Amino acid sequence: MKKLISVLLCVVMLFGCIVPAFAAEENDYDGAPVVIVRGFDFMGLHYEDGSPALTFSFGNIFPGVVKLLFNMVLGNEIGMVNTLVDTANTLFGPISADNDGNSIENIGVTKYTGSLAEYPDFYETHGYDNEEGVLATAIDEVGAENCYFFTYDWRQTPRELAEQLNTLIETAKEETGEDKVRLVSASMGTVVACAYMYYYGYDSVYNCIFLSGALNGIYTIGDLFKGEVAFDAEGLVNFLNLLVQDSNPFVKFLVKLVANEKLLSVLCGYINGMVDEHKELVFDKGMRNSFGLAMGLWSMCPDADFDACVEFMFGDCKDEYPLVMAELAEMRNFLFATETIVDGAIARGIPVAFLSNYNLPMTPVNTRCKAQGDRVIETYGTSFFATAADYGTVLTDEQIAGVAEEYISPDRIINASTCRYPAYTWFIKDAAHVASDYETDYAAFVAWLLMSDTQKTVYDNAKYPRFMLSGSDQTLTPATAE
Repeated sequence: MKKLISVLLCVVMLFGCIVPAFAAEENDYDGAPVVIVRGFDFMGLHYEDGSPALTFSFGNIFPGVVKLLFNMVLGNEIGMVNTLVDTANTLFGPISADNDGNSIENIGVTKYTGSLAEYPDFYETHGYDNEEGVLATAIDEVGAENCYFFTYDWRQTPRELAEQLNTLIETAKEETGEDKVRLVSASMGTVVACAYMYYYGYDSVYNCIFLSGALNGIYTIGDLFKGEVAFDAEGLVNFLNLLVQDSNPFVKFLVKLVANEKLLSVLCGYINGMVDEHKELVFDKGMRNSFGLAMGLWSMCPDADFDACVEFMFGDCKDEYPLVMAELAEMRNFLFATETIVDGAIARGIPVAFLSNYNLPMTPVNTRCKAQGDRVIETYGTSFFATAADYGTVLTDEQIAGVAEEYISPDRIINASTCRYPAYTWFIKDAAHVASDYETDYAAFVAWLLMSDTQKTVYDNAKYPRFMLSGSDQTLTPATAE
């Protein structure tokens, strides 16, 4: 089942996260440079010649589809499972590692070792969305010569990534003559930023924004790494409807025909039964040496699930992976200290901000798929412990009993009183994961936080209250009751 999990995990992460030409003249900005730590970039891995490590071509997928359909016609469940495993091995083999956690294939990511002024062609291939949108906005504010972009191989440990981030931060300080940097971290990048502060301290951090952060892990990873796969019919309907909401009427009609909850309930029941029955068969063939050794994914495992995930993934085989077990033990210490790490930044007067998007369905392949989220990470995690109603529902009377009205979103979906830092946490309804495209209200909001020299709160700017609504073009307005 673990190789099947790898397929599902890929699907989950594929729905995740993607600035103007560089300023032609030197910017007279003389403050702390900007370092942007990007999020999980699933398709960012490539070979030395630049070709992508992970490809989902017709030639890779079609043979598996044919074999799968053939075995379905024969009613051969084991044949179906073996086909899924073999196809997954074909698709995800390049990210596999040996028992010491070292990549088998010689693949990596493109890195930017200096300021963005050294990479004038950057946006031709990257565009202006998501983290790149933040980068373009920052360049407008401080100039390309004061902006740095940290990319990384997400299979490495937080400790290794923190070391690499430290190198870039020291470069930024040396090149600009400043002693601190402004940090923007997105998605998995928030884990990397925390790891940097954990291993290298706070002296070089001027402020830090946590954008759609994996601050308390991702339920999806926790469930899948424990083998708790469950296709949910209601969740699948919600997810399909979201995918086609901007499609043409014909596509919407086709999805409406397929997205019949009663029909899908029968199909999901069958698939869930098959998954449960053949877990061990799939486990024996796989996933451990691909996604199971991708340390970056482990860094987004909720701490409450971590020990159970290690047990499920490695079980009686722990002795075969001594170095990996040591890294996981080290990572456990770090992940369990995340709250203390951020507390330490605040105690030292470092301005922080947490941006938590919500009201989008999560991928319906795990037992907690109905949790409120931004399609990739649950609101509970991106907000550092807000209480959120399940997707499509509102908070119960018990969940808001005795809570001051200012903490309850107008739509009655979010109770912000349980956030660890409610005054520094903003909730944006209908915004997608790492929504910060260039020249949008959302990007301007991030810039307002980034360029502040003091701690901003949800009370400081009427334009940016605690609860906001995002339009399809990322325009931001104060949230109102619906």
